[in-house]
Amino acid sequence: GHTWQYTTHYVPAWILFITTLVLIARRRAWWLFALVLSGCTGFILLNVLTYHTGEAAMMMEKNFLPLATLIALPLLHELALLPRLSRNMLLIPFALVLFLQFRGISFASRPAHARYAALEQLVQDAATQELRKGVVDTDTLRRRGIGVDWALPFESMLISAQPGAEHTLTLVPSQEGAAAPTEGVYLVPITSHMPSAGLDMRFFSLPEGPYRSFVSSEGP
Repeated sequence: GHTWQYTTHYVPAWILFITTLVLIARRRAWWLFALVLSGCTGFILLNVLTYHTGEAAMMMEKNFLPLATLIALPLLHELALLPRLSRNMLLIPFALVLFLQFRGISFASRPAHARYAALEQLVQDAATQELRKGVVDTDTLRRRGIGVDWALPFESMLISAQPGAEHTLTLVPSQEGAAAPTEGVYLVPITSHMPSAGLDMRFFSLPEGPYRSFVSSEGP
């Protein structure tokens, strides 16, 4: 998903990984080739087997750093063995990697303002309905431009509490809200439930009581 479908985050890793294997194969260092190939493949399989739900279960930086190390160390070793001219030629794929990385960062930053505006409007509409703890249907979120909703309980609390703790409200997406408790606060994904009194009342104040459904004024 993060090689091409959702983002291009892993494209540079694949480029450098293939480059490393090609350089090792040219020297016919087959033991090192097998070590690098099995190490990277094993790390990916470890993620697949232990975190089968993917990025929802494991934050991306925990995928980046170990895998980057497994690729970077043998790559640097191979580069040190190359003639100067060949090392200079490798600036071309390096520049391509930088381009893809900056492109991914740029594309990821573009929707930030639109997303924040959509969240603000959602919080305002919930406040108009006098919701303090609400459940929002995921279709409503998609229509409003909020495609990633796992942090919605925290985002809604932070935005709503800016004028004062007494304005705090929290919203959960409907697939999570189906299991929302009748008391306390439902916060995903860090914890499923905490007492309302567990919040720092200087900044966030939520009442006890059940969650209520957010009523969308939009058409289907």
